[in-house]
Order: sequence, then C-alpha cells, then structure tokens
Amino acid sequence: MTCTNLPYAVSQIQQISNGREVELNQAQGLSEGQLQNGGALKSDLTMALLYSLKADEVYLRWAKQLETACNFGSQPNAGADDARASTYKMLFARLWNPIASLYGAARFGGHHVADG
Repeated sequence: MTCTNLPYAVSQIQQISNGREVELNQAQGLSEGQLQNGGALKSDLTMALLYSLKADEVYLRWAKQLETACNFGSQPNAGADDARASTYKMLFARLWNPIASLYGAARFGGHHVADG
C-alpha cells in the first residue's frame, strides 16, 4: 500500500458517508403504516443504514489519519459495525422482497438493490 492520492480517497469516503447520513435521515422519516410489516421494515432499514454509517465513519477517520501521517500499522476496525449492517440488510431484504415482487419494485439482494 502507498499513500498516494489520499485527499481524493478521503473526499470519496466523506461523500459516501454524507450520502448515507442523508439516507438514514430519510429512512427515519418514513411512514410505516402503508406496507405490511412497515414498522419492522423501517426499523431494519434504519439500523442497516446506522451501522453502515458507523463503519463509514471508522474508515473515514482512518483515511484522515493516513492523510496526516502515512502509517498503515493500525488498520480500521469496522468489522462489528459492518457485520451488524449486513444482518439488518438481510432482515430488511426478507421483509421487502415479497412486497417488491407484488408491486414490481426493485428487490434487495442483501448488500445492494437487485433488478426486479
């Protein structure tokens, strides 16, 4: 690994983190009464985004540290947050995909939106 192009990497991670925060805020404001299992859907989606954001923040702090002093000795430890995010993504997908199939909406593949 080298420390080239770190300002760009930091910028990209920051952009992803900012976008995820917007998504989390939008998810927290969703109405849950119109869909079957709406409360659970909203909760699982919100938790998936929350833990993804926490992991993003760990990676961002690490990238900023590298930008300041190029030292790869301490790797980021976002594994627990990544694992929790994945769990909630899977829970969300189990509830969402049957609804998506009914309405022709995009299905969720656990880690990303899948084509219907």
